[in-house]
Amino acid sequence: MRTASPQAPLLFRALKPRAARAFLSVFGISAAALLVLILVAARRSLETGVVAMAGSRDVDLWIVPRGTDNLIRTSGSLPAPTAKAARAIAGVARADPVLRTFLTVETGGREPRRLTLLALGVRGPDGLAGPPELIAGRRPSGPVEVALDRAAAFRLGVRLGDPVFAAGRPSVVVGLTRRTNLLATQLVFFDLAAVDDLAPVSFVAVRLAPTADAASVVRLLERALPGTEALTREDFVKASLKEATSGFRPLFILVSGLGLAVATALVALLLQGLVEDRRPDVAVLLTMGSPPAPLAGALVLHAALLAGTGSVAGAALVPLLAFALDRLVPTVELSTRAADALVVLVLFTIAGALGGLVPLARLLHIEPVEAFRP
Repeated sequence: MRTASPQAPLLFRALKPRAARAFLSVFGISAAALLVLILVAARRSLETGVVAMAGSRDVDLWIVPRGTDNLIRTSGSLPAPTAKAARAIAGVARADPVLRTFLTVETGGREPRRLTLLALGVRGPDGLAGPPELIAGRRPSGPVEVALDRAAAFRLGVRLGDPVFAAGRPSVVVGLTRRTNLLATQLVFFDLAAVDDLAPVSFVAVRLAPTADAASVVRLLERALPGTEALTREDFVKASLKEATSGFRPLFILVSGLGLAVATALVALLLQGLVEDRRPDVAVLLTMGSPPAPLAGALVLHAALLAGTGSVAGAALVPLLAFALDRLVPTVELSTRAADALVVLVLFTIAGALGGLVPLARLLHIEPVEAFRP
């Protein structure tokens, strides 16, 4: 007659993996989780930058050339008088021109550094759609001042007040910005005073009167300004995000899928070796009357614990890495959220549990008689 099932401590003792194998598995899983979380944080940082620019809270509508719907890539331009014409529309409180272009910024000295940056020209120091956040200095005012994203300043090796050449023109860095790093490039801001007043512009940023109806103003603007479209801030942000992340999404899916596959494979390999190493112990438990179900459950629980431990370790490293990069190498910004770590923890734990199902076939086919083999 079979005795009662062994208690959980006995099961865990029999199925306890070797310390070295367990450590290597946890280390590998934590590395995979860290990789996925870094990619998520980098993508979120990119999205934060796009939203900060295209979703500027002082802009309600964007007037764009027909066929253009985002900040990242534009086609065509608007005549210089567009902003003035927009101001005459009922419901428009303010309309400022915005010039989007690429600008080469270069340092002087014996070893000059050079970067081509995405540039936004806005009207004066208080124009709409200016830098979303200044960490030092002020907004540019006048034709010889620029505000640089702090990552671009780091790459160029310049500080507040340093001279640079912007499109070959001597300029001074008067401001350092953040939330303006788009990973592939950074932003530089300049005053439209540096541009001919009759030159075409890329957009017109519009602020509505407090009582204005956005839909009605959109219709009036498009009727009064042929060849243009008026987009709400929400629509402009949505299109800009889609454009900015379209090339990033396949890489994100690929790396995330590989991370889950690595975690599953590591746990499966560890537990496969565990079952082989502990066949006599498992056979003893079966001889004592333990049914296979608790053994299988303990094995899957071991797998989930290993995967969960590795995921927590990887998630704990992300804020530390983000802090270190922010202080030492601000070129890559990582925007972290606890929800991301929680999602990765759940996914990796599930993947680890599934990996623990792989060796179950061998475990369930162990014969009790193996406990008496020499």
